[in-house]
Amino acid sequence: MDKGKNSRPVPLTKQNTKDVGEFFSHWQRYQKISSANYLFQKESSAILQRFISDNFIWGFSIMDLGCGDTGAMSKILRESTIEKYTGVDLSPVALRLAENNLKKLHCEKNFICGDFLNYVQSPGLEADIVWLGFSLHHLPMHQKEKMLVFCRSILGFHGYVIIYEPLLKENESVENYLRRWWKICCTWKVLSDSEKEEARWHAMRDDHPESLSTLEKIGLASGFKYVERLYKSPNEHCHLVCFRT
Repeated sequence: MDKGKNSRPVPLTKQNTKDVGEFFSHWQRYQKISSANYLFQKESSAILQRFISDNFIWGFSIMDLGCGDTGAMSKILRESTIEKYTGVDLSPVALRLAENNLKKLHCEKNFICGDFLNYVQSPGLEADIVWLGFSLHHLPMHQKEKMLVFCRSILGFHGYVIIYEPLLKENESVENYLRRWWKICCTWKVLSDSEKEEARWHAMRDDHPESLSTLEKIGLASGFKYVERLYKSPNEHCHLVCFRT
């Protein structure tokens, strides 16, 4: 394998730079939330890092769907045995940040600008791990089902889809989930009132969470052998879930 091979993100153009301001507004808000560890990413990242080291003593490949700037993933992978990293994101700005954050990772790296649901349908894809961090819950149910079917086809005999996502409590409605989420958001002191309102609007527009039992049902129907939760945040909002082939 050519460890120096890299597929670079697309360059910025007049056509796609119109979204740069919106990206950085969202990214800066997310950085505040992440730095304050409001989403318990330090704990979930430590568990994911241990999971990878326990299950992949030798080389492995990871497909990072909705990779963003890879700030957390770069730390998780830096002492791993990774041989190939593929990051997929809609934003060319995010991919440029991801490329910089992963520059010290000595493996083959590919950065794909595009919709990850479309990407997983490409022929000939292979990976040992498919990772989705705060991405899957943006898809409605029929697209989650489609996503898991295609992810299963990408993985081999010893493969995993791992997600870190907000989940519904069992028998909880989306409306009650959003009320619960808003109560959590209101405690985030690093955000201004306007930033909290932006986050609230984003959740109301884009969040389509499922319960763990629903994810288990669609995971098994997609061909995974079993589904398990590896971590639940103390406020019961974020969950690290593994689908095993």
